[in-house]
Amino acid sequence: MSDSIYFVLESSLIDQQSIELPIGWSYFSTYIIPSVATIDSIFTDIISNIIVVKNYLGQIYWPAYGINSIDNISICQGYQIKMIDTDTLILEGIAVQPENTNCHIPSSWSYISYLRNTPASIVNMTSSISTNIEIVKNYFGQIYWPVYNVNQIGNMIPGQGYQIKMTNASTLTYPAN
Repeated sequence: MSDSIYFVLESSLIDQQSIELPIGWSYFSTYIIPSVATIDSIFTDIISNIIVVKNYLGQIYWPAYGINSIDNISICQGYQIKMIDTDTLILEGIAVQPENTNCHIPSSWSYISYLRNTPASIVNMTSSISTNIEIVKNYFGQIYWPVYNVNQIGNMIPGQGYQIKMTNASTLTYPAN
């Protein structure tokens, strides 16, 4: 009689994204679905450098005053943030598959995320909704204004968020990485 020992190795891959957050105001987003999605958990390691985080609905995370009306972060949204000093946000979890993630963008102003892990042309990335885009801005104040063929943004960058004004609500799905 032979004794056999079987080992089962389970591997759970954890993806990671490092997002550079500059001093002052900027926009950020993530392509990572964090294991704990509450905004206060996400910012634990850099909380001393955060003044305020806002979503497009005006909800805020203001740690100095214990205010968190955002609650969970959404991968389909971008966020505006004001930092005391430059810092790096490190998120761990599962990377989304951008081609399988449909992001609803409401009409009027909002913040959008960028779900790919490499930079790519804003023209190509938003081509499926370009007829409904009035204007897109990054935190540098550069714009993408399709109706006037103005593109100061160039590439969308992983970790950055964008302010967008839509004439009609649309669904944005990015191409695969």
